[in-house]
Amino acid sequence: MNLRGAEAQALAPAEVLGRFLRALGVESQRLPEDVESRAGLYRSLLADRRVLVVLDNAADETQVRPLLPAGAGNAVLVTSRARLAGLTLAEVIDLGVLPAGQAVELLGKIAGPHRVAAEPAAAAQIAASCGYLPLALRIVGARLAAKPHWRIQRLADRLAAHHRRLDELTVGDLEVRASFALSYRGVTELERRAFRLLGLLQVPDFAPWMLSALLKVSAYDAEEIAERLADAQLLDVAGEDAAGQIRYRCHDLLRLFAAERLAAEETPASRRAALERTLQIYFTRAHAAVRKLRLRPPELSNEAAQAIPRDPVDGLAGSYKWLAAEHTGLAVSLDQVWREGLGRLGQELTRLLADFFEVHACWEEWERTHQAALRAARLAGDRYAEASLLRGVGDLCRCQDRLPEAVVHFTHSDAIFCELQDIAGESPAWWSMGGCSGQSRPGDPPVPGAGLRAAGA
Repeated sequence: MNLRGAEAQALAPAEVLGRFLRALGVESQRLPEDVESRAGLYRSLLADRRVLVVLDNAADETQVRPLLPAGAGNAVLVTSRARLAGLTLAEVIDLGVLPAGQAVELLGKIAGPHRVAAEPAAAAQIAASCGYLPLALRIVGARLAAKPHWRIQRLADRLAAHHRRLDELTVGDLEVRASFALSYRGVTELERRAFRLLGLLQVPDFAPWMLSALLKVSAYDAEEIAERLADAQLLDVAGEDAAGQIRYRCHDLLRLFAAERLAAEETPASRRAALERTLQIYFTRAHAAVRKLRLRPPELSNEAAQAIPRDPVDGLAGSYKWLAAEHTGLAVSLDQVWREGLGRLGQELTRLLADFFEVHACWEEWERTHQAALRAARLAGDRYAEASLLRGVGDLCRCQDRLPEAVVHFTHSDAIFCELQDIAGESPAWWSMGGCSGQSRPGDPPVPGAGLRAAGA
């Protein structure tokens, strides 16, 4: 039976028991009035039977407990958006998204296997756009089945537009947005605000301290909020990272829904303030970690120090582990700050992180962060930043044995430093070019990042 737990008016246990008892042969005029008496009669009638009771879409444990049958031969299957941890003697099975192959197979079963076989690449694209979510796949499959004249690629192209993807995921009375809205309305206002503010961030996953910065609450409260959002299926638990932090992630479609609620329920000023505050703390923490690896004392603002918990492991090891856990998110966020016009927050960090990227061979993140910062520096006409970043890109090419490219970048960097009459800037560029040719000039400075490598040796 559908208990309507995710709807505005969930069925009361007394009403459900009345329906069950009538189905078991009890006449309406003989139904007990109170829930306890109805539950007792229900269990006595099932005690000597072998019955599977299916309770679909349950709201919570309070709704379910009176509906549990008695007797060793009986079993109950409960489905719910929330994790009903309070039910004893229950085996909990979390149903996540489908593997890519099974997602395409489900699409074929609904839309027609011959159509999927004719356009396998488009079918895989649709499955990916749906985030492999069964409900979304069911909807797009039904849409294709209703449109036999459509090529699969047509719908794949329509789903490719992020801004209207949720609009496309609807058919009949099935709608992904409406399904998400039920879960969203089922949590508290603070939890709803936490969820929609997460729509500001583009990191693939996050630790609770980042939610702490978004909401300006303690790290402990932030973790409790994240856990409740996970219980409501609005977040997924990604596991524990190298630094011992529990990490959470948001499904791609839920991220789009969060962004919609953010635009509808938060003012531009509040959105900007939350994003700037969070990225400031994120980058300050990263800056401190890199400086610690360089054997220089960290400098944390008061706000950052209060929002960020103490390293799980003090000293160099803790900083390495934190950066190892966060380097992908940092690269994505550094890319974001330039697009959001907040580049001043990440300009120095972009250069400092090159040391960590070199030691851990994070070539993609190194390239991504420097190219984004370089584009922004050129648009702003910041010649000093451009020269410094060109040197960083040259160092990346040198580390990857792309020596001709490295020499081009170093030469360009040196030319700008000469133009600026910055002798201190010229010297590292000359050293880098000497490294490319296997030579160095007398009096050249030590290798960039050498202190980092020595500290981590």
